[in-house]
Amino acid sequence: MTHLHWLANWAASAIYAADCLRRQLPVVDAPWLEILREPANRLARAIASSDLPAERVWSQLLAVGAHAEVSRHLVEVALLKIVGKHHAAPHLDRLADRLHALDRALKAAQPQLLDELRLRTQPLQEQWEARGPGMLKALGRFTDPDLLPPAADVVLVPPLLGGGGRAFAGGNVIVFEAVLAYPFPNLPEVVRLGWLVSQLNLELPRYQGDLNRERAAELGAWGMSAASLDAAQEVELTSCDLPTLQFALQAWRTGAPGDPSSAPIVADKLLRWWQTYREDHPSWPIALRALDMLLETEETETEEETPEETTDEPPKG
Repeated sequence: MTHLHWLANWAASAIYAADCLRRQLPVVDAPWLEILREPANRLARAIASSDLPAERVWSQLLAVGAHAEVSRHLVEVALLKIVGKHHAAPHLDRLADRLHALDRALKAAQPQLLDELRLRTQPLQEQWEARGPGMLKALGRFTDPDLLPPAADVVLVPPLLGGGGRAFAGGNVIVFEAVLAYPFPNLPEVVRLGWLVSQLNLELPRYQGDLNRERAAELGAWGMSAASLDAAQEVELTSCDLPTLQFALQAWRTGAPGDPSSAPIVADKLLRWWQTYREDHPSWPIALRALDMLLETEETETEEETPEETTDEPPKG
């Protein structure tokens, strides 16, 4: 069974806030974010103007920042996971300087942040311990027990998106927003957390088949959205049906293929794929290849079809 270790630190919160700002995500009302905007922009410009792969840099900074204080060493470790030492060296001082400025801005704007995050840990941890292990047990039974890691770190960050999180398979790290209450009563945050845990081993070669690592992880996250709802239904956390899956794709910001208005079509395909998987139980790589074929025509289909109008309200239960 997966053991979760709960953490909170300045580096992860600072980098997460900067990443939300540079991606122009719809953040909740947090006036202190304005204090971070300029140092966040300076960090984003430094990364964008380098010859480094920007998205991978942000991901690695977040994953490494889960276990480190802001420092030149943090930047070095993150870059060495992407490029060689010789290629990383010219960027270390500049990125470390920008990261230190961001860290100072956050500590000035929210000096009590870590205390607040730690206070929020206990309720979420208690909710997880009540239903999370049962959900993961069902997930392992439905798919493959080895898909779930023996342990993972859950790093709590400010709830800038009103409930959100990301899984980083390389370090078995989940960055998770510490909300005070479920933003969607019929889709508890415990289910989102279980869905993120289910993705941590998806990049292992034995689960990729002939897909590249990025595509296997991307498809796995979509597939695990249906699997996670089914497992959560086993422990009476939510329902595994079309309206709930459609809403989960939007609430969890899965980046499902096609225009956002195609969510009903994508959810229907995912649910049918998952039902077939439960009946036939093929190997995970074979199932991913089938899902890839099922979704690859999504953009073409959405140009020809007019989906039903959707709502941002969660399904009624």
